[in-house]
Amino acid sequence: VLASAQAHLAQFPMPGVSMAQRLGLMAQAVESHRAEADTLDDAMLLHARVKLARLLDVSGHPVAAQAQLYANVVALQAGQNVRRIAMGLPEYRDFQRAMLMQAEALYARFLASHGQAEEGVKLARNSLQRAGRLQADHYASRDSQSAWLWAAMAAGQPLAVRQAPAGQH
Repeated sequence: VLASAQAHLAQFPMPGVSMAQRLGLMAQAVESHRAEADTLDDAMLLHARVKLARLLDVSGHPVAAQAQLYANVVALQAGQNVRRIAMGLPEYRDFQRAMLMQAEALYARFLASHGQAEEGVKLARNSLQRAGRLQADHYASRDSQSAWLWAAMAAGQPLAVRQAPAGQH
């Protein structure tokens, strides 16, 4: 509950609360979620990291923001590998895959918007290949597709955009 309250206070500007204070609150929320989480890919922890990354980015700390988004991708990649062995439920694997694809799409967009478009293109393309049995119109597939197109445009790859399947851009 404390972590949620800290995150809420940090997310919305309030009179008398500086950006530094908001960053501190959000960093505390991430640490609280990390302490409460039973796995590194805990949904509340992942979400708190995204919020912290957004605050860090708008306050002029893009390297720290990138580290938060990257931590989410790494946590979900590791979690998916462990669960793939332990769980035989295709729906659960699909959910984990979709969460990873969303984290990768967000990270790819971040990379593209911070002068690392080529890396964003590579990550988004790999994410699309990970889709597996997810339907093409699944939200994670669409999110990865749009991240790839966005990064490709930022990287100056118009041919990739023109060759994208119809209805994907």
